[in-house]
Amino acid sequence: SSTRTRVRLTMDPLPGPAGTIEGPSAVCQGVSDIVYDVPEIEHATSYEWVLPAGVTGNSSTNSITVSFGTTAVSGNITVKGVNGCGNGPESSLAVTVNPLPGPAGTIDGSSAVCQGESEVYTVPEIEHATSYEWTLPAGATGTGSSNSITVSYGLTSVSGDITVKGLNSCGEGIESSLRVVVNPLPSPISGKTYLGAGESTTLTSSPAGGTWTSSNTAVATVNLSTGILTGVSQGTTLVTYTLPSGCAVSETFNVLPGDWTADPQDYIYNGRVIAGVTIEGTPVQSGFLAAFVDDECRGISQPVYYAPSDHYIFNLTCYSDNTEGDVLVFKYYDPAGNKLYNMDRSVDFVPGMTAGTE
Repeated sequence: SSTRTRVRLTMDPLPGPAGTIEGPSAVCQGVSDIVYDVPEIEHATSYEWVLPAGVTGNSSTNSITVSFGTTAVSGNITVKGVNGCGNGPESSLAVTVNPLPGPAGTIDGSSAVCQGESEVYTVPEIEHATSYEWTLPAGATGTGSSNSITVSYGLTSVSGDITVKGLNSCGEGIESSLRVVVNPLPSPISGKTYLGAGESTTLTSSPAGGTWTSSNTAVATVNLSTGILTGVSQGTTLVTYTLPSGCAVSETFNVLPGDWTADPQDYIYNGRVIAGVTIEGTPVQSGFLAAFVDDECRGISQPVYYAPSDHYIFNLTCYSDNTEGDVLVFKYYDPAGNKLYNMDRSVDFVPGMTAGTE
């Protein structure tokens, strides 16, 4: 006879299909703590998640928290259920990873400037940047949201870094910097701003160690190291004092007609003449007015602005050795046009007088 044995076979099911993954389908590089989850999968004892390149996270449950690195790329997030019998059908979610701006390239522009100058700085276009953020050294000004900026270095500017980085809706990229040395200007040139042909005056500026030049040596020469300016012939020249750094200041100097010299110490008496000058119907705002007795210069003046009447006046001090008998006539010199004009007025000199009104 034979014996029969009854065996019961138990069939364990595979995990069910994964449902729809919930979570953002568009993110930025560099974000973290982004949660994705899926409904619980039937018969799953654990979950297997797969992430795009550059995305990190770890979970064996139906929820995962991920970080999108700065090199993360777009791709699919997938999940499937797992149990002792195998894997269930997976579900996927396409995720677009929007990039951060790329790193800024080398800034192009001068790395050594002078106070008072303006310079243009540029950087190659930054990948994925929609705007640019520039920072400047203290005392420097400039605005720009593109890859180029014009920077003005004020008289209080100091050395420092210019930096730039790209921006977009996802954030900011890696910045680039350029060290800029801001050299100070020399002090303004001081000294007599006009002289006669053959006259000399010493000009000064600081710090020492710079060089002097004249733009028109036919009008005036200047000693390269001492700053002694000597008039040659009537006209205008631009005198410049330049430091070894290349930073410089300039001042205009005028050489007056040859007979326009008057030394107050040569005379006993003085008086004032206050006048405006009009040339061809236009009141002048610059130039020189001189008083003469016969052909002898008795005083020289430049105009000053007089606010109460909103015009320019010459406050001319005149000199004489006589208490009476000297008749002052006047000449006007326009250095810009190098022209000499004889005025149509005369004044009898009186010691201590003030002729004319402001």
